[in-house]
Amino acid sequence: MSISFENFGLYNVDIDYLRYLNGVDSEVQFSDDKDYEQKPFLGIIVLIDTHSYFIPLTSGKYKHTKWKNVGPAHYLVYEQVNKCELRKHDIHKSISETEALKIFAALDIKKMIPVHTGLYTRIDFSMISDERYADLLEKEYRFCQKIQDGILAKAELIYTEQRKTGKVYPMYCNFAKLEEACDTYISVSNE
Repeated sequence: MSISFENFGLYNVDIDYLRYLNGVDSEVQFSDDKDYEQKPFLGIIVLIDTHSYFIPLTSGKYKHTKWKNVGPAHYLVYEQVNKCELRKHDIHKSISETEALKIFAALDIKKMIPVHTGLYTRIDFSMISDERYADLLEKEYRFCQKIQDGILAKAELIYTEQRKTGKVYPMYCNFAKLEEACDTYISVSNE
């Protein structure tokens, strides 16, 4: 099995495709209640053998304060800040009396999904009009760049174990099922 980054960056995935995959496997992160035009579904593309996999990057949430910074199937994306720099709604974990980890997002490797070329677009930070949002995305991108090797190692381990054993752990995407659905979606789309 070969695994590598396709073109390291942050990407958006086609909304109709996400909806379709969520109908196949409810662990695929998607909600009709969210406005994906305003808050896109972000992630990183990893090439695993013949499929490109999209690893979702989800916004920081209060539940992430209870997660380890690095787990078997995730990374928290954060920066260390002085507590006086925190704003009211910032998600953070205290690390000392004066310092905290400000959590931007979680890279949820167990929720990765196969995506064919043409169903995702790379995000160009310079084209984002909201400067604060563009700055946040750049911070998340730089953080992910620093942990590239770890991301690949975790993705390979999770994928290989599931494909070898056939066991899909709770809250993990079913890769075999999603690869089949991905291939079906492409062949139906090309008819």
